[in-house]
Amino acid sequence: MIPIEKKSEPNELIFHKKQIQATFQNLPTATKNTIRTQLIEEQGYLCAYCMQRIENDGQKTKIEHWQCQDNYPEQQLDYSNILLACMGNEGCDSEDQHCDTRKAKQELHCHPAKREHQYLLNTLSYLSNGEIKSSDITLNGDLNDVLNLNYARLKDNRKAVLNALMKSLNQQFGSRTLIEFQNLLNKWQRKDKTGKYQAYCGVVIYYLRKKLNRHQRA
Repeated sequence: MIPIEKKSEPNELIFHKKQIQATFQNLPTATKNTIRTQLIEEQGYLCAYCMQRIENDGQKTKIEHWQCQDNYPEQQLDYSNILLACMGNEGCDSEDQHCDTRKAKQELHCHPAKREHQYLLNTLSYLSNGEIKSSDITLNGDLNDVLNLNYARLKDNRKAVLNALMKSLNQQFGSRTLIEFQNLLNKWQRKDKTGKYQAYCGVVIYYLRKKLNRHQRA
């Protein structure tokens, strides 16, 4: 997970909430599409949880309620409670599901778009095998038991992205400078010209920050 900066709720959603007996289920299709478009732009075309690339397609993404609609019906139209997630192997056995599909009605303790949860995102780290973990026991449980973010394919994908970066660095002659690492970090932390983050960018951002910290202490 990486931090998400949410915009103001779309005007179409504000209008819908003023209607009698407005619910998420009776959202007009056009309004739902507008919400999905804004969510994917906010998230840089990445799943809010696993950071894989997602498309602006209602058949390939899920509008996810951080606090589920069944347990928190009063939050179903709260834009701050809504994120966009991948399909998470929907239809597969539970052990192969991840993200919102695996989460279902379970509770999460870290919202990637809430500033007050930023300290939890700062506890995240990545191992060289692509595993994501947290020094916070509760968040670590969310990662593994609720979201299943260490599902084998996700680990392999994060590892491949990290290995590609390390290979690129090793192909250059000599040691990398502090400025080079900072420029790389800036690139991975920013959306590109099309508004997209690079897939699984969190693992690279973590690696580059570690490199910078070592350089600064040296």
